[in-house]
Amino acid sequence: MKHTFTLEKTEKNIILLFAPNGGVLHSFDKEIFPEIQTIRGASIAIVKQHQKKFFNLPTDEVELIDKTNIIHEVCSECGSIDFDIKAWVSEKDGYISKPEDAESEDCWCNTCEAHTEPEQKGGDYTLYNSTDK
Repeated sequence: MKHTFTLEKTEKNIILLFAPNGGVLHSFDKEIFPEIQTIRGASIAIVKQHQKKFFNLPTDEVELIDKTNIIHEVCSECGSIDFDIKAWVSEKDGYISKPEDAESEDCWCNTCEAHTEPEQKGGDYTLYNSTDK
């Protein structure tokens, strides 16, 4: 059985995480959570907790679709979102800052297993799928 969670942006600058039944599972105020990467990471964690608590069956597939249409970075070679970008982390407050212009040596595609340039994309995409390795 497939359970689909979705992230959607509202007109009031709030991002909502919807459960498979259509109810709001969590809301993120963009003033409190200004970085979309933080919201996406927190959403994956929430979905995984929900999956463990409610869908602990081996045949259940859980996915999280990002429908915010907020730009995300992908591998320019294969289009994968399984893409790492080197960043600076502040020891003082844990703030993560990404380089303005990431170069290929600062980026790694886990699908291609190579350093590649990032490419920006918009539109809906699967942020998490429990069947992915």
